[in-house]
Amino acid sequence: MKLGRYLLGSLLLGAVGAAGTLAVKAARTLMPTKGKKIGTYLKPRSALLVVDIQEDFTGERNGKKPLFPETASFINLANRVIEGAVKQDMLVVYIGHEWPDTLLNRLLGRGRAVAGSDGARLDGRLKVVSPHYFAKCRADAFANRELEELLIANQVDEIFLLGLDGAYCVYRTAQGAVNRDYKVQVVDDVVLTMTKKSRQELVDQYRKAGISTVESKWLIRD
Repeated sequence: MKLGRYLLGSLLLGAVGAAGTLAVKAARTLMPTKGKKIGTYLKPRSALLVVDIQEDFTGERNGKKPLFPETASFINLANRVIEGAVKQDMLVVYIGHEWPDTLLNRLLGRGRAVAGSDGARLDGRLKVVSPHYFAKCRADAFANRELEELLIANQVDEIFLLGLDGAYCVYRTAQGAVNRDYKVQVVDDVVLTMTKKSRQELVDQYRKAGISTVESKWLIRD
């Protein structure tokens, strides 16, 4: 009897410990990263980061209901900003959230955005103008060191962001950029969120974190 109670107690403690570890890991994935401050460049350049516009989130062709339905106008506006960025010689970079293909991730994420899956691909309607794509499994895209290396190699000192989720991955990536001394602006009318926050509430959230915002009309060059 005592052995049984001991084993039961050990199992319960193990379960609590495992749950605590998962909670810590989950919290860590939502935190912005820190990195080396950028220097002063002779020929500074701007970059546009297109965040998490993927089939499982906004797509209409993968056979599953996307998290964000009816995104045609959003995609159209994102494409116009991308075209404007090209005309202004910005470096255009695509970011995609890709969960490692584990049973836990498939259960918690309902199979969405699993690395290597069709749903993790960029939305097929999205205009792709560069080969620069970086996967991430944290909210902050700077968790992928290759992104940071590309920006430094291209002397980028100003970053514009659009995409989703405005309250999480866009926000945390913007914070990661601020932590490295980039000038940061979120294109606030080309951002989606699953939260109930209004556009103005998101703008207020960004500004409190030292993140500027801009409307798409200032980037579009028709």
